[in-house]
Amino acid sequence: MSQTIRREIYYVLAAVGLASVIALVLAIDGYTERTELRGEMRALAAAQQTMGGQGELSDEAFRGRVEQAIESIIAEREQAQAGQQGGQRPSAATQAMPVSMGENGAIYGDADAPVTLFVFADFNCPYCGRFNPTVKSFVDQSGGQVNYIHLNYPIFGGASVELANASECVQREIGPESHIAFVDAAYESDTWQDAAERSQINPGVIAECVSERRYQSDIDANLAEGRNFDVTGTPTTLVRNNAAREGTVLSGAVPARNLETAVQEVLSNGAN
Repeated sequence: MSQTIRREIYYVLAAVGLASVIALVLAIDGYTERTELRGEMRALAAAQQTMGGQGELSDEAFRGRVEQAIESIIAEREQAQAGQQGGQRPSAATQAMPVSMGENGAIYGDADAPVTLFVFADFNCPYCGRFNPTVKSFVDQSGGQVNYIHLNYPIFGGASVELANASECVQREIGPESHIAFVDAAYESDTWQDAAERSQINPGVIAECVSERRYQSDIDANLAEGRNFDVTGTPTTLVRNNAAREGTVLSGAVPARNLETAVQEVLSNGAN
């Protein structure tokens, strides 16, 4: 969960009180039919109201449990939706994906992997922030069969554009490994300067590059490429068979099992 979202939860707790937040979580949870989570939240509420304060959770501990509950609800709803929709476009057929796509991107994983996941993402998109570690973990467990290229797709403007430009600057002027670290940090940061410091990069090294938007043309190329594949939201993942130069499109922060299904699909179709 990003720092911004954590702050929002804290402000909600402070403004409306713990009891109201519990009611909100229970209402959302009721919609998802998570009975075990409802029981957990009711137990938390009871602990907070114990006479004499015995067994009472600290505010910090309680906020942490609320965050976990909310994240659990969101994850379950996303997975349920992905399961209903298959996590991808209605057509199961693969489509052509050009050899030049993502050629400037920093590769996470084996550069010679037969399948690449091109993820169009915005650093201010909370779903993208949750999806980034999912994709990296999937690549780590693929045995060299899959790699990952993060493509800046700043649809929210403002800070998103600045973070995207900083990301491109880090990649071109410092290196791919620093870029991967910067991407991770950017999802936990509100500004590119904060992301640079979190990833142990001196902000001054790329300040001029970011200010003049030196690599904006690469971001514009990502936006144009996304339009070619009808990318309307983030994250959107293009799963490409690198030998056949064709693949399929997954919309949203899908679970790893959907990535696995798509990878097997493009490998199978590419072998035909």
